[in-house]
Amino acid sequence: KAKGGAGKWIGIAAAVVMLVAVGFFLSQGGSEAPSHETPGATAPSTTQAAQVTSDGSDRIALLPIEVNAPSEDDKWVGGGMGTQLRAAINKLDGVTVISGVSVNAFRGSNRDINKIREKLNVNYILDCEMAVAGKNVTTVVEFINAANSEALWSETYEDEVDSIFKIKSAVATKIAGSVGINVGTATASAISHAPTTNAEAFKLYTQGRTLWLTRSESGMKQSIKLYERAIELDDQFALAYAGIADAYSMLSQYGYLSYEEGFPKARQYVLDAISLNSELAEAYIALGWIQFAYDWKLKASEQSYRKAIKLNPKIAQAHQWLGINLKSQMRYDEAYDSIQLGLELDPHHPVLLVNFSGAAVELNKFDEALSAIEKGFDIHPDFKGYWNALYKTHILKGSSESEIAKVIKDIEGLNTPNTAILGPLTHYYQKRDKEKFEALLTKWKASAQSKNRSPFPMYSIFDLGIDGFIKKADENYTNNKYLPFGFTHEILLVDHRDNPNYKKFVEKISKGK
Repeated sequence: KAKGGAGKWIGIAAAVVMLVAVGFFLSQGGSEAPSHETPGATAPSTTQAAQVTSDGSDRIALLPIEVNAPSEDDKWVGGGMGTQLRAAINKLDGVTVISGVSVNAFRGSNRDINKIREKLNVNYILDCEMAVAGKNVTTVVEFINAANSEALWSETYEDEVDSIFKIKSAVATKIAGSVGINVGTATASAISHAPTTNAEAFKLYTQGRTLWLTRSESGMKQSIKLYERAIELDDQFALAYAGIADAYSMLSQYGYLSYEEGFPKARQYVLDAISLNSELAEAYIALGWIQFAYDWKLKASEQSYRKAIKLNPKIAQAHQWLGINLKSQMRYDEAYDSIQLGLELDPHHPVLLVNFSGAAVELNKFDEALSAIEKGFDIHPDFKGYWNALYKTHILKGSSESEIAKVIKDIEGLNTPNTAILGPLTHYYQKRDKEKFEALLTKWKASAQSKNRSPFPMYSIFDLGIDGFIKKADENYTNNKYLPFGFTHEILLVDHRDNPNYKKFVEKISKGK
């Protein structure tokens, strides 16, 4: 169990942890997931940013559920139980569950209560392990006071796989009693709600979500097959329809499907999900992304995100994507606040930290931006998106040439053909070293072409010039063709913010369609 010191656990492969951690890299505006290689450069020295809870709720860290099972196929119950417990406990007023990327760092020997309390700023820890034997599952749940590392209670539940998830009601009710919350009839009903009564369908959905988070072409396409099988077993399973919508959206976003092929399919499935369950927050989040990234209907997208948040204010993704939308509308104060709310729910999410830094920079809060980036380096040092954010922050801050040169030197040590680092490198060397600039640009083009990436790559600004580039962007926007959703704030456009054509176009797209 979780301890004051390190404890040995049966862990799920560390690679899977990182795949989950980078699940929303698209939200940074890039197309590549972070590399797993150890960077040749040394990340900047870090300072720990203080985590603030805005609503005063009790914060509970739901640790990754470890599963002892005879086969990998049986370990899905851990992800399924985590999903069910998080949804149930979050129905309690006055309680916020911290889960997802932020807790994935505390697997195995890293399950240290003191570190969890300090890093995540939590009051309690919910620790759970499961053992699978045939169709039977034994689940041990422990609720810990993070302040003194004492277990407030521990319960053991035994049941069959088909019905084990029903324990979520007992666990949530017991937690409510421990923190002094009365559970009314309506809340009790919400806690006990199951997205499907078919255990096999839920298994397929859980496995599909795990594959979707990899953001690989094969993983996302396989997730669709699993969702479809789940729907065959339960054609009223709204979450599975929303899952297919997300898969088609991300396949298009990452260049594995054309926008014209992927997003219309995504829209149809998300509308099916909403028709089945008009109060499914996940469906409105999926719809909001389609309206944002494909339709450029920023106001409609904003409404979808706000509806999702009204239905379930405890989903970090909704706050993050709303923040990205508001940033595109150049409503930076609101974007900053929204992403900050997302960070309260998932304080170690690498892309949330990057997006927070981006909003802070636009408000000239450079120290906050740098603090978020440095915190990110401390948690996920191999996430390339931080280097792009760090370089851009120093450029907009007006840092000294020596400070900027140091960042570039560190970036060069990464030696990875990734948009997140080739953008800063080409920007830096364009006016400083023509030969090196040309070599980097050639490398970028070759990398993008080999991966079948964006049909309108940012590096085309070097071929078209700023006015030609803006003209092409305007044509794409007008004709409903691909335009990067983070277009306005790309590093290669920083030097052109006073260009009349740029300013006119940015004002146009910030209003949406």
